[in-house]
Amino acid sequence: MEDFFNRKVRSLSGGQRQKLNILLSILHKPKLVILDELSTGLEAKHYLPVGAVLSVEDGVEVAAGDILARIPRESTKTRDITGGLPRVADLVEARRPKDHAVIAEVDGRIEFGKDYKSKRRVLLHPTDGSEPIEYMLPKGKHVVINEGDFVKRGDMIIDGNPVLQDILKVMGVEALASYMVSEIQAVYRLQGVKIDDKHIEGHTKLAKAIQSYGSLAVIQLHHAGMRSPKEVINQQPVCPSNNEEFDTKALSLDEVKTLRDDFISASIRSQKAGYNGIEVHGAHGYILCQFLSTEINKREDEYGGSLENRSRILFEIIDGIREKCGTDFLIGIRLSPERFGMELQEIKTLSQQLIDKGNIDFLDISLWDCFKYPEDDNYKNKTLLEHITALDYKNVKLTVAGKLSSGKLFP
Repeated sequence: MEDFFNRKVRSLSGGQRQKLNILLSILHKPKLVILDELSTGLEAKHYLPVGAVLSVEDGVEVAAGDILARIPRESTKTRDITGGLPRVADLVEARRPKDHAVIAEVDGRIEFGKDYKSKRRVLLHPTDGSEPIEYMLPKGKHVVINEGDFVKRGDMIIDGNPVLQDILKVMGVEALASYMVSEIQAVYRLQGVKIDDKHIEGHTKLAKAIQSYGSLAVIQLHHAGMRSPKEVINQQPVCPSNNEEFDTKALSLDEVKTLRDDFISASIRSQKAGYNGIEVHGAHGYILCQFLSTEINKREDEYGGSLENRSRILFEIIDGIREKCGTDFLIGIRLSPERFGMELQEIKTLSQQLIDKGNIDFLDISLWDCFKYPEDDNYKNKTLLEHITALDYKNVKLTVAGKLSSGKLFP
């Protein structure tokens, strides 16, 4: 037999008095029901999880927006190094949270079904008219949706930390990356430590592990520019020039100089972490490649126009790293000879200039396919690799990438 009691309080909402029925039942999930008796007769239900503490008393008058109940939460464990780093480890290793959230798989309307033993049945009716999706949720968990609610794909049904695999399945890789970046940054920000510097300890371990096998530890420095997914960085991507296709904004002159300085600072940080050197990524259509591109870079200042101007930021970065990190620190540069507005002859000229200046230790050319011939008909007399190996490398090492599958290719 149902055992419940009603408490009536007077409330004021939009100039109309309402009756608030607090129904506590041993057969149904406890809920607050607000009856708008003096106007439409509609009711709003607010389901309460186990442990909820009522904030209203009999006979009080409340206004719209007042707190009716509080849900106690465990004190956060990510506000210090002890709790924060395990949270980061959980994210990186994709561990399943203990009290994980449940997220909606599709857009649709919520309906509460008949409960089964210790489970609460929730039905999600997709907007496309397909069969409803059934969720059997543990009783006592905080359900954040109500009967009749419309939810979007990825919205939470039960509060908590979502399972990474669920985000990937439902929302895709970019949404997963955005969530992980946001969560990891939140941990570090709560500790009042710059995210960049916070990673030094972990990179030191990585560099030492690489070096323990007799190898050099070299880290690649990369900025995607207009190729940065907006869903991940939560802001409009940047580019040397405005680009409608990628919805990017042009960097100001001051921002260009900040970008240059950030590459240099990252190199100093890499050296502090124990790496033997860095590789500056100027290929694959990323931001330094965008500066080099005649198709993308439409600037009219000293960083646009001629090859000398378009490559200026690259030389400033390389020169700045060499000045700050010294002669024993390895510096490499990665370039693409084609695509994204790259011209083979310009890349050959730029490569030779970088070699001749003497501030790089290795040149890494991403050829896409080492055995292919150039796309430009003017240079089809030999393969891309033959074009690149014809340069005068002096003491600079050459590395290439592109469909190399055997170490026996070059004796």
